This record gives sequence, structure tokens and C-alpha cells, in this order.
Amino acid sequence: MRDFSYQLVVVADEADNQLTDYLTRLGHHNDLVVVLSKAPQHVLQVDQVLVSQEIQSAATFWSALSYLLGTCDKPRLVIRAGALLPEALSLRLLSELCDNDDSQLVGISPLSAQDPLLSVFDQPSLANNLDVDAVDQWVVDYAEGRAWETARLLPSCALLPASSPLWSISADTDKALYAQLKCQGAVFLAANHVYIDDSSLDSAYFALDSLSDNCVANAQDYHPLLPLRHALSELAQRAEAPAKIVPVRPVQLHLAHSWGGGLGRWVEDYIEADQHHNNLVLRPLGTWGRFGQTIALYRSAQMDVPLQTWQLSQSIASTAIHHAEYAQLLTEIVADYQVEAVMVSSVIGQSLDIFALGLPTRVVLHDFYPFCPAIVATYNSACQQCDRARMDGCKQDNEYHRFFTDESNDYFCALRQAFLEAIQQRHVSLIAPSHSVVARYQTLAPVLRQKPITVIPHGLSSTLLESLTMKPLQPANPETLKVVVLGSLAPQKGLTLLKAALDRLAPFCELLLLGCGTDSKGLEKHAHVTRVESFTKGELAGHLASFNPHVGLLLSNVPETFSYTLSELYAIGLPVVATDIGAFSERVTPDAGWLIPIDADALVEQLHLLHQAPELIEQKRVNVKTYAQRTAGQMCDEYAALIDLPENLPRYRVAKRSYMNPYKGVTVQQTQALYIDEQQPFKQIVSEFLRYTQKKVIASPRLPNIVKRIIASAIKLSLKLLRRL
Repeated sequence: MRDFSYQLVVVADEADNQLTDYLTRLGHHNDLVVVLSKAPQHVLQVDQVLVSQEIQSAATFWSALSYLLGTCDKPRLVIRAGALLPEALSLRLLSELCDNDDSQLVGISPLSAQDPLLSVFDQPSLANNLDVDAVDQWVVDYAEGRAWETARLLPSCALLPASSPLWSISADTDKALYAQLKCQGAVFLAANHVYIDDSSLDSAYFALDSLSDNCVANAQDYHPLLPLRHALSELAQRAEAPAKIVPVRPVQLHLAHSWGGGLGRWVEDYIEADQHHNNLVLRPLGTWGRFGQTIALYRSAQMDVPLQTWQLSQSIASTAIHHAEYAQLLTEIVADYQVEAVMVSSVIGQSLDIFALGLPTRVVLHDFYPFCPAIVATYNSACQQCDRARMDGCKQDNEYHRFFTDESNDYFCALRQAFLEAIQQRHVSLIAPSHSVVARYQTLAPVLRQKPITVIPHGLSSTLLESLTMKPLQPANPETLKVVVLGSLAPQKGLTLLKAALDRLAPFCELLLLGCGTDSKGLEKHAHVTRVESFTKGELAGHLASFNPHVGLLLSNVPETFSYTLSELYAIGLPVVATDIGAFSERVTPDAGWLIPIDADALVEQLHLLHQAPELIEQKRVNVKTYAQRTAGQMCDEYAALIDLPENLPRYRVAKRSYMNPYKGVTVQQTQALYIDEQQPFKQIVSEFLRYTQKKVIASPRLPNIVKRIIASAIKLSLKLLRRL
């Protein structure tokens, strides 16, 4: 691995208690040099102490340091004691140094509070209204994301490369030093995404005497910081801190689909709880049969306004084994955003090129795709093997094989083999949310028995857990068994099973179908059934407390890989009746619920037994309430432990983009499903929306052809009328 070590040079007038405290705040450094203007009166616990009176004067500061320090085999970070530093200053300046390998580079300076050339304020005193990290975050939000050339090194802080020409020049004054450097074509850069607060230092340190009058006038008349100064001066006058200070962490790129569901929920919970990375999410946008038409990069799990999009000339129908354009955009993302790690939740609409990056990569086995084109690895029953004959029958007869019907089984066999080879590479770690997933993958693909698969159960967000535990359920009326069916009631989630049992449950059961979606529409006609198609996470506790159920009911007829709904029912203290399949078989233990076969008679019999013997429910309810609830934060800590990202790598406060800044408004929250560029004409917006709707309707396999024709005709007429306006 490349060596990113550096020598830290702290400059101070004298070795007093203030210097000792300052060095303590800086923390331990393996190579620390202290330069003083007078000999110390006591021993300093540092690697080296140098003394020169000339460092007190702005006229001789850098020339004195050049003479004292000489050449070095590593970069040097020079800091004047008393300057307040933002988080990870050294790593961020090193990151800029890595991006600028000019052999004539003298050094890179951060922005300043009071330097005439590099100050972010109209008046240095404004720095007192905000702390250094708050101003630093504002600088990041407003910066263009690139270094620019300046006239000299900042006297309070600068990072000089080992090859800096300054260390090989002998001069009596800084003016002579800068003159010699100019003759060598030397370059001084300012990093406009890093700020230090040097407002407490003596203003004499920042005198411009070493520069020519013309150089000073040029810098002041055509200064690139003028817009930034105006903005930050106003913010500082109001003492307005940024809504969020983004910590300096490794950047991790997530691959996910855009379908929502449990996978979408996991990505959201993970990113919200992750204290180890700054996360970006790469998602495909498309339609049926062309799931990867556009690739979009987002700053969080929220699909609001993307940071960047790439329109692929060749859409990805399912998953590409290799895709040149996709590979190129990955290279751009890694370089521009300094990605250090990858998390793969789904490769639908994406390409296996993600595994060719060689970065530490964790694959979360949320489902069985792309090994299984039907995603759920179920064909009549849970699959134990998948040879070519079974795959052919699955494509023809399996109701769950509906997403990738245009792809041939020849292609899926090739994709499966390529995927298995990719995930067996050393830099790839496999994670499953339950032991049942590990067992099924190793049964379906015996080659994975040689590859470790770590089990890390999902955790619930702290906010959701708090809301669920704040509203404990009250003892309910035992005359009617109140049952909540939580989550989707799509066919694979047990809709047919429930329908077969519904009439026989009517005499003794009341059911709440909570978050059931549209597939169960019509079941509310039964007097003992209440339907709530959807709800937000914040509303879940209220719905459950209002209904006050005795038990939860989970009826999936395909193997769940984890089940968030089961975790939520446990969190509020409900025992559960669940089908004996997948993760349910593992997680619904005898002290927390009852497992039943996928059979309507068995369902009716179990619920009737509980109605007749409510003490069985109460006993398990007491047990469930003692369960320790797992948080998303605990889950993230276990994920982070799987890969060791060095702490001393160069990093930015936010992932950097060259020549543009997509980070303004990094705290924007998604409040709407449709985002419109209001600069465009109204007629164009309506026209594009209608064409988008028409495309989605025609491509949808869920709508009957006659409905498609009616809607398409209506849209065609609307577009015709719109053109006449």
C-alpha cells in the first residue's frame, strides 16, 4: 500500500504551557518537529526541537524554515501553534496533494480566517462567530471542489511535498526565496475545500512584504474567493451554522435497485446508522425489460435529485456480465468521489464490472439473484438445485419468473457462472442476514461452501425502535382473537393462503392487514377484515397500538431471507404465527411463536387453538418482551469489522468532484416523488411527463392490453392537444 506518512512541523515563539496544550490537542504523531524562536526552558516530548529567531518575522519565516529543516523524504505539514484546525486537516491536504503531482509544486495551503490572499471573510473577526468545523463545512458546501493557483504559501499552515523546491533553496529573506522560486516556475496551490481558523494569530505574520506590488494587486483584483467571501461573511454575521457537519470518513459506494421493498429499507437503515463511512448509492433507472437504461448516483438512500446520471447507449436488461460504458462510469465515480469500499445489495440493472474494481467489496445476500432469475429460488417449492432442465421449466411455468423474460436461459447460465466466479475473489466478502440463506446458497451452489459467508442479522433503526417501545400494547379483549398481518400481501407473501382460510376465521378472528399493498384489494368486504394499504415507519406504532392485536401473522410461501416485519412485531412485544419456511423457521423460536405448514387448515387450526387458550399467547408475549432488540447501528458495526480501511488514507470531508460541486444542500430531504426543473417551459414539462407515463404503461406486464390501449390513446390525444397550445 502506498505510504501516506508525513512529518508534522509545529512553529511557536516559545515552549510554554499554551504550546504544551496545543500539542496535546493535535494528538500523537510519529514524526513531530517543533521549531521555536527561543530555546526552551524545559524538555518537550517531541522527536526534534529546532530554534531560530527568524521564524518570528513574516519577512524571513519560510526562508528560515528552509534552512533549518532541509530536505525530507516525505511531505511536511507546517502549522503555526494557535491555529485552530478542522477535522482531518492533514488527510484532506494530502488528498489534494495526491491529485496534484506537478514537480514544481511548492506546497498546498488551506483557506484562512485572516490572510489577505486566502481569507474567506471580509473581516477576520467574523471567524469568532462560528467554530472552525462549521466554517469548514460551509467552505466545502460552497467550494468549486478544485485547487487553484495562489501567490505564496499561507504563513499559518501549508503542506509541502517531499519534492518541494523550497527545501533546496538558500535565501536570506522570503522575498528572495519567492524570487528564486519564480525563476524555477514554482507553483503554489490553495485547497478551497479546507479552512483553518488563524484569527487569533498576530496579524504581522500575514504581511505581504515578500510579494511584489503587482502580484498583490493582481491577486486582490481578480480574486477567486470573492463570491465565497460574500457568502461566508453573511453567514458568519448571522452566526448561522450548517445544518449538518459531514464527518471525514471513507467513501463507500452502494449498489442497489430502485424497487424499494426490504432491500430499499435495509439501504436506508444502514446509511442512516452508519458511523464508519460516507455513503453514495448507485441505482439503475429504467422500465420492464430495460432495467438499466440510466444509472444514477445519489448522495444517500433517498432518491431525490441525483448527483450525476449516465444514459447508457445499450440498456442493461437484467445484469450485464460486462458493459464498457458502465465500467467507465465506475472508474469515474471511484476517481472523482474517492471511493474506498463497495457494498453490493443488488446487481439488477447493473454490471458485474463492479467486482473488477478490486476495492474491498461486501455482497449482501438479500435474495438469490442473479443465481436465480426468479429471484426467490422457488419453483413449486423452495429449490434445492437448479440444473438446466429445471431452469427451462421455471422460465415457462413459474409465476415468480416474471422480471427478466426477455433474457435467454443460456445467458442466465453464463451470468450465474460469472457471478459465482466474481464473488469468490479475495477482495469480496459475503454477508447473509440469516443462517437459512447460507444453507440455501451452499445447497444451490456447492462451490460457495469454500467461501466464508458471515451472518449479520439486520437491525431496526433506533427511531423506529424507540417509537415501538414507547407504545406498549395493552391487554386485549379475549372474546375475539385480534391478528395483525404486517407487510405486503402479494401472492408470494401468502395472499392465496389467507384467502383460503378467511371465511373459517370469521367467527373468532378480527384481522388487520397493515401495509398490505394493492394485491389484497377487496378483502375489506369481509366484516372481520380491516385493510391499510400503506403507512410510514413513524405511523407503525400508532396503528398497532390502536388495533391492539394478540398475535402477528406472517404467511410467506417463499423462503424469506430475513423479514423486517418479524423484527417489528417482536419489537412491539407480539408473538408470531408464521409459515415454517426460510428465515421464519430459524427466527420464530418455540418461546416466541408458532410455526405452521403452508396450509389453510393448519392456519385455521392454530389460530383457533390460540383463541381457545389465550394463556398460551400471554406466556409467549412475556418472553418476547425480554428479547434484546437489535439496532441498525449494531449491524453497521459488524459490517465495518469485516474490512479494515486504514485510518491514515487521504480523504475529503465530502467526496470530491472536480470542477463542480454537487454537495450544496447535502442535507436536502426527499419530500416529493416528482422533481421538476422549473427553468423549463411548462408545456415541455407536461409533454415529457405524459411520454414517460405512456412508456411505463405500455411496458407494464400488470395491466391488461385493453387498459394499456385505452390509456395510451388518451395520452396520445393529450399530446396532440398540447402541441396545438
